Amino acid sequence: MRSCDVLPGSTVGRFVVERLVGQGGMAAVYLAHDARSNRAVAVKLLTHDHDDDGDRARRFLHEARALMCLRHPRIVTLYEMGEHDGARFLAMEWVQGVTLAERLAGGPPSEAEALRLLTEVADGLSAAHALGLAHRDLKPSNIMIDSRGEAKLLDFGLVKPVVLSGETERSWATVDGTLLGTPAYMAPEQARGEELTLSSDVFSFGAVAFEVLTGEAAFARDTTLDTLNAVVECDYPRLPRATTHRQRALQELVRRCLSREPAERPRDAREVLVDLQRIAAGADLDNSRKSARQRAGLWAAAATAAAALLCAIALWSSSRAEVGMPSPPGREIRQLGVSGTLPVLADTGGWLVHSSPDSFEIRRSTLDGGSSKLLWRGSQPIRSLALSRDGLSVLFAASEDGRSSWIWELPVEGGLPRKITRGHELAVSPDGTRLAVIEKHGRFDQRIVECLRDGTGHRLLARFDGSMVPVSCAYTDRDLVAVVSDGLRWSKLIRISGTTAAVRELVTIKGVAEAGVAVAGARRCVLWCVRTSPGAAAMVFATSMSDGATRTLYPGPGL
Repeated sequence: MRSCDVLPGSTVGRFVVERLVGQGGMAAVYLAHDARSNRAVAVKLLTHDHDDDGDRARRFLHEARALMCLRHPRIVTLYEMGEHDGARFLAMEWVQGVTLAERLAGGPPSEAEALRLLTEVADGLSAAHALGLAHRDLKPSNIMIDSRGEAKLLDFGLVKPVVLSGETERSWATVDGTLLGTPAYMAPEQARGEELTLSSDVFSFGAVAFEVLTGEAAFARDTTLDTLNAVVECDYPRLPRATTHRQRALQELVRRCLSREPAERPRDAREVLVDLQRIAAGADLDNSRKSARQRAGLWAAAATAAAALLCAIALWSSSRAEVGMPSPPGREIRQLGVSGTLPVLADTGGWLVHSSPDSFEIRRSTLDGGSSKLLWRGSQPIRSLALSRDGLSVLFAASEDGRSSWIWELPVEGGLPRKITRGHELAVSPDGTRLAVIEKHGRFDQRIVECLRDGTGHRLLARFDGSMVPVSCAYTDRDLVAVVSDGLRWSKLIRISGTTAAVRELVTIKGVAEAGVAVAGARRCVLWCVRTSPGAAAMVFATSMSDGATRTLYPGPGL
């Protein structure tokens, strides 16, 4: 099948073709309309000319599998894959805009725009690297700039898993000698046909960044051979003289990315993203690196105590706490060997999930800290954590763009999170089928809503004006308890009926509530934290579900 065989108005699967957008050696791309969802889609159709070519067909299906795993706002979304007249096709997100190559044809962007675009590209690439996937063909023509001016990565047809040694396959060519990748953006080891690592993508990123900053391709020469030689020798033009601190920092990062030796580059796109964020914040990268270990030590010391306290209280209260019992003596508090915040214990009690001291990572650790596994590292702080009922998923709240917050679900074994619904705090129902979410619709409009685990079936449970703001919520059985506060003088613990949405106040305490609430003692009492005066430590209170009787469970500090 050639591109001219698919005419405007014909269908590919359920998608109505509007026009041919472009055609390469392997596939044709069409703009089409999806009547079911009433949206534009890009349909990538493998041509019949190459459908019997096993290597090209495998690459086509490889892209589909990679995109199924990669769900990220900086990566084009795959909606569907199928067959049309014996030819495979992919239906993907249609990105209205121009490629980065087309954007650069008009001249290099401003310093601020360049930094933003490079940060967005690194963000998308880091999502692939988080799964151990090397893109292997990062270049300006595979980066789209949408109508809002934001970057998205395209074309994952050459993506390759990195093996446990940290390396991919040696080959940079197919059996017919066709280059896998684009010479002007290859890493030296890729051009030499040597083993690749995720830092090979970092070199490609450096070549893209060089072009964004200067408007000139770093290694492009008149012939492919000359281009490959320039790449192998890292022979690129001198960067222009930097006139600002930010320019110097950006240029230094580009030089590191374009280092000939992989060990001298950032290890992966996550490291690049962190450096770009520091540059955007005006931080001195050299000083940041020198003091990072010191800061980490201080954070770890403080966070270990906080995490240990909460976990110890959760263990103690779930088995012994009854309202009316005295506060636990100091010997009941056991410090755990875990550094982090927002800890959530598994039902087995043998391990917990928690966020890192800087709140950007989600980790799974044993209680003694002897084993810790990184599950996810994001670009925005994590605000709320919960485990699914079966213990197979972590649910958390985090922003994807620094503005609106979403609830995400992440496999405990690691992978990419799945976006569920908007919200900045969450709770999981005891049967695991429903979520309670706190949504912010404006400065004076916050709501607690309930939805199914897939994000559908929203139902309003409670609505609050600006005088009382919901802080946290947790399920009892069918009902919900929530902590609300005016942010200055008073905090309340309320109970919301899961059937009628009727609200009943349990208790009011003078002070400002902190995020976090838990139901313990066979669901007979609620644990929550309040600062009773400005600057005071957050005290942990236990409140009876039956009569609202409240006493101090731990005098603080606690969260």
